[in-house]
Amino acid sequence: MCIRDSPLPLFVTGTNSVERPPLTDILSFACRVRETATQKFTIKNDSQDQWTLKPIISNTAWSAPETVIIRPRDQTECIVTYAPTVSTQNRADGNDSGTLFVALPSGNALLYRLDGIAEPPAVSAPPLEREFHAKTTHVEKLVVNNWLSVPQKFAVTQSWGHDIKDPSIIAKGVTTIDVPANSTREYRLTFFSFKEGRYTGSITFVNESSKEYQFYNVAYNVKPPKEMAVVEMKTKARQRVTKTVVVQNPLSKAVTLTNRIDNPEVVVPPTIVIPAKSDVEVPLEFFPLLAKEYPPAKLVLSSTELGDFPFTVNLSSATALPEKPIRLSCALGQLVSTSLRFTHFSKTPAEFAFKMSDPKQAAFTKTSGSAPIKVNASTDVKIGQEVVVDVTFEPPRVGEFRETVELVSLVAGTYVFSLLGVCTEPQRQGPIEVRPNQSTQVVFKNVFNENVNFTFTTDDPQFVVGKPSEMLAPKKTISVTVTYKCDNPQAVARGKLTISGSTAADASAGSTTNWTYYLRGMKESEIATPPAANAAKKSGK
Repeated sequence: MCIRDSPLPLFVTGTNSVERPPLTDILSFACRVRETATQKFTIKNDSQDQWTLKPIISNTAWSAPETVIIRPRDQTECIVTYAPTVSTQNRADGNDSGTLFVALPSGNALLYRLDGIAEPPAVSAPPLEREFHAKTTHVEKLVVNNWLSVPQKFAVTQSWGHDIKDPSIIAKGVTTIDVPANSTREYRLTFFSFKEGRYTGSITFVNESSKEYQFYNVAYNVKPPKEMAVVEMKTKARQRVTKTVVVQNPLSKAVTLTNRIDNPEVVVPPTIVIPAKSDVEVPLEFFPLLAKEYPPAKLVLSSTELGDFPFTVNLSSATALPEKPIRLSCALGQLVSTSLRFTHFSKTPAEFAFKMSDPKQAAFTKTSGSAPIKVNASTDVKIGQEVVVDVTFEPPRVGEFRETVELVSLVAGTYVFSLLGVCTEPQRQGPIEVRPNQSTQVVFKNVFNENVNFTFTTDDPQFVVGKPSEMLAPKKTISVTVTYKCDNPQAVARGKLTISGSTAADASAGSTTNWTYYLRGMKESEIATPPAANAAKKSGK
């Protein structure tokens, strides 16, 4: 149906209904299933107005532009695309069919019958020609496509030109594969031959419900055997990587494999028994502690009955990933500590040096000094042994501080921690209670990295500081004396002690940092009477 800025026409059946327009033409299509074919027809506008038409198709196997615009006294071609998802041979009702309807503003309409033939699918790719040596496992990776908007399960079948009962030739893969909607999945076919020759076959993926399928043709030219495979064992320091090599035994009796390997960091079982007419996955484990390059390792699995199975093992160990970042937060004038925890796997005792990316920074420090951390050998290298290093964060200013800590051992490797410290404005503290006509001490530290003159003031004359100001060296701690000169011993007095100071940079910017301590002058009734005095009162003395 087409719409030209007017209410939608409504077609109904029954008495006085609008008759279906006569058939304009038949558009025939033919293509392979899951491919496309196109046809086109011409629409002519003889009027003085621009037309905006909207074709309507009754079958989703066809599609056309949602909107067709034709200028006055002009014409345009409308392209119709046929994209079948079910082949004709699998349709219960035969060929695809449908209609295309285009209502014209002139009051007329175009009606086309759509006929489609969907032929069986083509092979999913050109024939896959492969050449490799005997005693080499070849893995064919086939892409299985799901062209529908719902998941599909495919049954997998294999058809080969050779005798499939020959135990020296093995072709295997899973028998079904599920593919998500509008997606693809990789299917792995493993092929292995003890002898040379040419082997051809087809791998077919069938939706058993719809009977739709896709397939690949393969042809393998197997040459005389040589080195079995190159095993890539690439990892990062302290990340265990395990690979397997498959050895097949087509014989009717069990065989025993032994091994030789020239790198002790690659662990392989000393002997492996392969049951009759079966295969075994031989595990190789590589667990490096240091980041470095290794020469290729040579591995030979040997059997009296089947001979040698040589492999090259390429080893590579990259820098380990950093440990989990640590975030610390405290107010200016305070400090907070945390523990750096990690696990070492060295089979021998190790010593870790503590290094910071910026040795001159003063916000983060190793709590126990700069001495190296000494650890015992790990008793179980699969579990490892925990190491704990304490770090203190004491910021010299408000803001963020970032630092990277490295714990470095020549035998156990390097551990990297990222530290993020956030320093907020000084927190208000207190209340600090002072007895009438007595003094208290407020401990204060110059957290800045330079000499600063600090002033000490109170907002209530009853609270008197011992001195108005003092120049403090960096990191120096003093006690500020505050005396409560009580005006009314029966009342509570409240006030504030403010300690103010500015670094040279702050002073030039006109800013000052203030520390506030709340003061509470106690009244006499709050002061506990000593036990001896209470006893004297009770006895009348």
